[in-house]
Amino acid sequence: MAKTQIWTVKTDDGVHTLAYSYSIWSGKSVFTIDGEDFVQKMRSFRVNVARREIFRLGDEQCVLAVSGNGRAEIIYRGKTVPEGTAAETAAQAPEKTPAGKR
Repeated sequence: MAKTQIWTVKTDDGVHTLAYSYSIWSGKSVFTIDGEDFVQKMRSFRVNVARREIFRLGDEQCVLAVSGNGRAEIIYRGKTVPEGTAAETAAQAPEKTPAGKR
C-alpha cells in the first residue's frame, strides 16, 4: 500500500499543497502540486534508486528528493520542508544555540 506524504509551502504567490506517494508493489509514484498529478512508473529493477526532480512554485525553484527507500523530501529556498508544515515557518525559524555556548 502506498503511503502519502503531504507538505504545505507558502511562497510569494500564495500557498501550495504538495503530495507524494509511492507504491513499492506497482513501482508507481505520484507527485501532486496543487491538485495536478504527475505520475511516474518505475521499472522494478530501479526500485531502490534515489532521484531528484526540480520543479517551480511560482518564481521559486524547488526540489523533490526521493531516497532509495521511497521516502521523499521537499527542498525550498535551500532548506528541507518538514512534512505537513509551511516552508515559510521552517525557513524563518531561529537557530537554537546549545546551552552554555552563547
